Amino acid sequence: MQTILEHKQQSYTKEEQCVIDEVSSTYKLYDFVAAIICTRNAFNLDEIKEYILGTTRPKGYKGLKDIEKAISLITESISLNEKIRIVGDYDVDGVTSTYVLLTVFESLNYPHISHYLPVREKDGYGLNPDIVANAHADGVSLLITVDNGISAVEAVASAKELGMKVIVTDHHELPNELPIADAIINPHQVDCDYPYKSLAGVGIAYKLGQALISHFKLKPAPALVARIQGLVALGTVCDVAPLVGENRHMVKTGLGALNKGALPAATMINSRISVGTLGFQIGPRLNACGRLESAETALEYLRTTDPNTLYPFKQRLDSLNKERQDEEMDSIARVNAKVEAMTTLPDIIIDIDEMAHESVVGLVAGRIKEKYYRPTVVFSRTIHGTYKGSGRSIEEYDMFQSFKPFLHLLDGGGGHPMACGLKASTVEQIHAFAKAVNEASSLTEHDKTPKIYVDKCIYNAYEYDFNELEKQLRLFLPTGAGNSAPTLLIKDASLKFNTKYAKNHRISEVVANFGPKSIASTLWNDDTLPEAGDYTGDITLQVSETGWQIKSIYLAI
Repeated sequence: MQTILEHKQQSYTKEEQCVIDEVSSTYKLYDFVAAIICTRNAFNLDEIKEYILGTTRPKGYKGLKDIEKAISLITESISLNEKIRIVGDYDVDGVTSTYVLLTVFESLNYPHISHYLPVREKDGYGLNPDIVANAHADGVSLLITVDNGISAVEAVASAKELGMKVIVTDHHELPNELPIADAIINPHQVDCDYPYKSLAGVGIAYKLGQALISHFKLKPAPALVARIQGLVALGTVCDVAPLVGENRHMVKTGLGALNKGALPAATMINSRISVGTLGFQIGPRLNACGRLESAETALEYLRTTDPNTLYPFKQRLDSLNKERQDEEMDSIARVNAKVEAMTTLPDIIIDIDEMAHESVVGLVAGRIKEKYYRPTVVFSRTIHGTYKGSGRSIEEYDMFQSFKPFLHLLDGGGGHPMACGLKASTVEQIHAFAKAVNEASSLTEHDKTPKIYVDKCIYNAYEYDFNELEKQLRLFLPTGAGNSAPTLLIKDASLKFNTKYAKNHRISEVVANFGPKSIASTLWNDDTLPEAGDYTGDITLQVSETGWQIKSIYLAI
């Protein structure tokens, strides 16, 4: 699908232009680079300085609703030698959240701590009554959820009936009804004064850990601090939390720790850790454990430090990831065939793949969404005969808020603007839900067309020193969700193409020459590009951790 190029607004008030000029002069930046940084930081000179120098001040934990209450509950349990259990989730965010709190309790030398990571097919998502009953049978007095729990109304009620205490820490959007937990730590609560609302689950677990360390006046060993920093970066990136403000600072700090060996399990997969390697190499292997086996495997792998053990362990993760990829590709083919057979493409694509493994439907929804640029939900049939769906959205459609009025048609659901999880008992429920959300959709054709937002159009490449420009654009790293790499549009580049094929992938090798600069790049599975030959066209460029990358090509006709 061809993308639309949209040029970002480049007009500023007199006051804004003064800030841009000051930043450009102070930090010796090209004017357009200074303008992008100023715009992203609301023209606030203090925030601009922190962004450029990477000195964003962490917000601490104060202001999070119920954080002090949670500390009191934990302190009480420790003083009474009660058993405490952490209940996580089966994705990377849930696993890293669990490991962060386990590390803090390790610093406390508290022996009566345990954890449980739900098994996807047996337990489903998050805290449930069976997990509660098992914890009670084990003599657990205090449950702490991480990266889940905000929708666990029935499970928390069950825990309270059994006389247990419950602390919910979660980052997901609030449902209509909240659980009756003893403490709920979630910055989305209306009466929560914490200024930064976009933490991942691991970020909130980290805040609780910070509060515990402060309360007990601990001085964790540097290795434990580095481990926590690395885990926060890993979980934040893999949950696609926005890399702005506090998240950006924590990820930047965590990347530094990881590249110094804070998590040997991570560097066993790739010795050079970046946002890209976390999101596309390490994260998928860890998630494959929770998808096809058990998230305990991922946690055990992260906790392993012996290289002799790590290598065969890593091979096991590679094997699981390959199995996951095969399951995903098979489901994509089935769903795509049905979508292609539709006479009219709906605004919201909702499909049921009875043969799909429930662990891959989110990935399948993501791939279908990318191909058709429509919000997409794919359901699979569970071993219990019910249906679980996972959705992925586009920037123009807030999936959680748009679906919320129609969740009564299903058995339940939750999520955030870009993704959701849904449950249904029957196919008829799913069809009714699909009909309702499509009838309510107000997406336009423009909304349903993918876009590349251009920060700067360069007509004459000779006006810039591209080595210096690359250095300046690296100030934006780490880039990712909410903090995209600035995009340059280069006009009239000379392009040379060569195409290879490997493992069902079309690999376009491109060499672009413009002005004094030559850039070689690789584009995957873009069938709009020629197989070989010399052409002229416009290209969009970004700077990543590895240097310049061509993102899209528009050939002259």
